[in-house]
Amino acid sequence: MEKEFTNRIDALKAHYFNAKPFISVSRAQAVTEVYKQNPGLDCIMLRALAFRRACEQAPLWIAENELIVSHPAGGPRGGEISPELSWRWIAEELDTVSERKQDAYQISDSAKRILREEIFPFWKGRSLDEIAETRLRHAGLWEWCNEYGVCDVTIKTQNGGGDACPGYDTLLLTEGMGGARDRAVQSIKQLDLNCAEDIDRHNFYQAMVQTCDAVIHYAHRYSDYAAQLAAEQSDPQRKAELNRLADICRHVPEHPPRNFYEALQSVWFVQSLFCLEENQTGISLGRVDQYLWPLLQRDLENGSLTKAQAEELLCCWMIKMAESLWLCSESTAKYFAGYQPFINMVVGGQKREGGDATNPLTLMIMVCSRKLKIYQPSLAVRIHNQSPWHYLREIVEVIRGGTGFPACHFDDAHIKMMLRKGFDYEDARDYCLMGCVEPQKSGKMYQWTSVGYTTFTRALELVFSNGYGPQGERIGSQTGELAAMRNYDDFEAAVKQQLAAITAKAARVTLLVQKLHKQYAPKPLISSLTEGCMEKGRDVTAGGAWLNNGPGLIWTGLADLANGLMAVKTLVYQKKQVTLQELDDALKANFIGHEALRQLCLRAPKYGNDMADVDELARDIIHFTEQEHRRYHMLYGRLTHGTLSISNNTPFGLATGALPSGRLAHKPLADGISPSQQTDVNGPTAVINSVSRLNAEEMEIGMVHNLKLMHGMLESDEGINQLINLLRSASMLGNGQMQFSYVDNEELKRAQAHPEDYPNLMIRVAGYSAFFVELSREVQDEIISRTVQHEY
Repeated sequence: MEKEFTNRIDALKAHYFNAKPFISVSRAQAVTEVYKQNPGLDCIMLRALAFRRACEQAPLWIAENELIVSHPAGGPRGGEISPELSWRWIAEELDTVSERKQDAYQISDSAKRILREEIFPFWKGRSLDEIAETRLRHAGLWEWCNEYGVCDVTIKTQNGGGDACPGYDTLLLTEGMGGARDRAVQSIKQLDLNCAEDIDRHNFYQAMVQTCDAVIHYAHRYSDYAAQLAAEQSDPQRKAELNRLADICRHVPEHPPRNFYEALQSVWFVQSLFCLEENQTGISLGRVDQYLWPLLQRDLENGSLTKAQAEELLCCWMIKMAESLWLCSESTAKYFAGYQPFINMVVGGQKREGGDATNPLTLMIMVCSRKLKIYQPSLAVRIHNQSPWHYLREIVEVIRGGTGFPACHFDDAHIKMMLRKGFDYEDARDYCLMGCVEPQKSGKMYQWTSVGYTTFTRALELVFSNGYGPQGERIGSQTGELAAMRNYDDFEAAVKQQLAAITAKAARVTLLVQKLHKQYAPKPLISSLTEGCMEKGRDVTAGGAWLNNGPGLIWTGLADLANGLMAVKTLVYQKKQVTLQELDDALKANFIGHEALRQLCLRAPKYGNDMADVDELARDIIHFTEQEHRRYHMLYGRLTHGTLSISNNTPFGLATGALPSGRLAHKPLADGISPSQQTDVNGPTAVINSVSRLNAEEMEIGMVHNLKLMHGMLESDEGINQLINLLRSASMLGNGQMQFSYVDNEELKRAQAHPEDYPNLMIRVAGYSAFFVELSREVQDEIISRTVQHEY
């Protein structure tokens, strides 16, 4: 049997799988030193100098056999702390973080000492997290967000901005960091420092110079280190590899790459350093097959690289992506389970000018992803109505691999989403994916996926309670007594009133947090790779990007709300089998003593079964929600929304009572735009017909749709062709996105019982994949509970 990988890749994979996630304090020390030494300096300069100090002090590490190098934490799966953003959760969990149920991290005793003695005391009262709490309390929003749990906002109060696709294609590979530095220097010369606005621009451009120099210096440190290791190396082959690395690191990312190998190293250098800008997630790679193929094609044609060598380099590069880590608190990890850095790479789709964009690198990337079976980078594929059969066949082969890859994105819907954001057709066709599933344009826009996460079902609960919480606290809008809702239109209007009230408060929170990042956490590294920032002399947090959109608000439980509305409409108002008060009594009792009523609720029509009435309720919810969001102006764009639940449908479900759909209290909510668990009983074709009734482009941030196929369905040509036809149908029907789990539930249950036997088992969680045994039991159970489709 032919080996799938070279010995090098086997060794690097083994090294990666043996690595335990850990916390580094190198960045925290560097940042603290700079802030102590430069009190009163403009914040963007403080951030740039802190980044430079972190690049200067980051430990150097080149593993045996590595061809792509850099990890600022000093080893695989290391994460960096941003105490200027948030330190309190680390202090609270310092002695338990290595043992927590979800996403545990190792941390040394010496690191704990440094944190307690040097880091925490300085940042007390100074962190963005603490300032956010003060501002939210002053605005009367703290309890609503945190104590009442309506909208979780820790993603941007405890963490960095993230959520970006740097201009690797349009900036890094065309001018290098040296070119960006030169543009900043030239811009400084054009300023009039008697002009107030130019003083701010001067600070920005100086920060750009410091940031670009920091990246270049970091690469040069690796060049020197590789040369040193080469001098000490006795093996001729490894000596030659290290000497070549020394040459590459001296050239990139300062200058544009001369070949495919240098392009990979250049992108990874910069990608790896985003953890030194701040602890953040969602920094993604863009259309890798499009911007790397011209370099690879030239190398293959001139004979400087073989296909096998290119595949080995690509695998080395992808393993480095998997070594990335985002640190988050235990509570946040429940919403983003699985150590996720959310690094997306997308292949396929259309060219800017139209026409199919697939090329040989498209398939090479897909093959490497299928064989490697590592959870990062997250593979996304773009599908359009003329996508070639061999490409769709390879997509199915990747699905058969059982990793949950790829996420399938349909061009018609996504191009409409990009046009709504404000792009022209060429840029819209050139969209990429960020993080989980969010469409963006690399290097040209700045868009936070979210500041807050909330649920559609909270609006339903608040109608039954007239806007009050369980302790009598005022949470939502007072929509009136149930007895006053004489018809279904009254009830639906009350639900929409609650949705509008949640949106209004979430908009205030979002704007407040945006302003805090602008004031306290400018982002010079991502600004250096975003078009518009250099031209305007503004950081991304100050609106520097060519196009600004959002931020978004992420909603969970669409199917639960649609199913609940349908049950009320059917049972209360159409068939008059129950009153709203009787239904409310049953919900409060979690249907105990009301089993017959629960069966009526369960038999009401359910979203996901090609039933127009309930599907149109879901469509109307999405339409109303987006229209309501767009009423609110954020700093540089309008509020918008998405339906990508990550793994938060499980913790949100724990906080949600029984629902009119028949769902019991504390059970997981439906994820994304997927049907509720075990309610889609008419097969996958019915599911995509239901989903196609939604206006995908109105979920402007993005959507997640999970389908679970019974293991064995893709083991014949007939099954493979049926899935290809399903993908084509979804594309032509205007669906937005879908991804597949292809795994045996019995295997998942065995992995729960004996995790030591399944360390590398991957599963689709939501818009991303993770190692199954690294998920909490609650998230594992939710994945197992999803409907398994047995036939098309």
